[in-house]
Amino acid sequence: MSLLSPSSGPQKSIASLDRRQFGGHVLRACAAFAGTYGLLLPGCKRPHEQGAHSTHELTEDEKLAQLQLQQQHPFHRNATQWLRKEGGGIVQGCDTSAAPVTIVEEVCVEDRFKKLRSMPGLRYRRTPGAGILSPREKDYRFVKQTLALHGADRTHPVTFIADSHKECGAALKFAKDHGLDPGDADAIAQRELQERVKELHDSGVDARYGEHLSVDGFHAGIMAIVDGTYGRLHDYRKTGLPQSYVVSTPDDEELADGLGICMDVARSHHAYGDLLEAFTILAIQDPKNRDATKQVMNVVERVASTRKNLRVAVVPWIYRG
Repeated sequence: MSLLSPSSGPQKSIASLDRRQFGGHVLRACAAFAGTYGLLLPGCKRPHEQGAHSTHELTEDEKLAQLQLQQQHPFHRNATQWLRKEGGGIVQGCDTSAAPVTIVEEVCVEDRFKKLRSMPGLRYRRTPGAGILSPREKDYRFVKQTLALHGADRTHPVTFIADSHKECGAALKFAKDHGLDPGDADAIAQRELQERVKELHDSGVDARYGEHLSVDGFHAGIMAIVDGTYGRLHDYRKTGLPQSYVVSTPDDEELADGLGICMDVARSHHAYGDLLEAFTILAIQDPKNRDATKQVMNVVERVASTRKNLRVAVVPWIYRG
C-alpha cells in the first residue's frame, strides 16, 4: 500500500511537491501511521498503544496524511471489488456459531478500540457512549428490545453487560449537557452506566457493568459498519476492513442517531474536520431476516441521502456465516 498515492478529497498532488515538501509529507504520513498503529515515534518515551499521546491533536498536515492513508485502503479505492475478493473474510470477525445468545454487551460506536472480546453466544449492541446520550427510560426500552430479540425471557436467560471507554466523545457531551466538569468525563461515564445497570437490574434484567475499555490513536475511520445481524460482528479488525465505526441496534431511531454521530465525529476537529468530504456506510445484511434487512437499509439510505456536509456512499454486503 502506498502512503502517498493521491485519492479523492481536498489534498495536494504529490507530483507538485518539491524534494523538501515531499520529505515532510513522508514524515507526516509515517507519524500519522505510527500514531494509529502504536509504533514508537522519535522523542516518545513509550508506544502510543500505552496512551502516551492519545490526547494530542494532529496538525492539519498530519490529518491530511492520515486521510490519504485511509483512502488508499483497497476497500475505499473500490469497495465492490474488495468485497468480491475479500468479503468472505468479514465472517472472521463474527460469531458464526449456532450457540444460543447468552450475553448482550453494549459498547460505543467508537472506531479506536484496541480489542473487543469474542465468544460463542455473545452479541454486541453498538451505540454512542453505550447508550449514555439517550434518556434513561428510552435507553432501558432499547436495551430490553434488544434482549427480547435474542430470546431473553422467552427461551433462555440473557445477561446484559455495559462497558464505558476512555476518551469517549459521547461521555464528554453528556457531561457538558448536564453541567458537569468535562475533565471528569471518564469517571462520569463509568458512574452513569453503573447507575443505569443497577436500575435495569432492579427492574428484573440480569444486568451488570463490565469494564472501562481502552482506545488507541486517532479517529481515523472514514466509514461506519451497520451490523444488520444485530451483534454477530465482534471485531472488525479481524476482517481486513479499514478502521471503522460500528453501529448495531434493532431500533430505527437509535440506528439513525448512531450513524449521524459517527459522521459528526469524523467531521469534528478531533478527526478530519472539513478535510473529509466523503464517508462510506457498509451495511451488513442478514439474509435470514428479510424484514429486518429492509428496515435497516431504509434507515441507512435515508441517513445517507439527507446528510448535508458529506457525500455518503452506501455499500451493502450479505452475511453468510
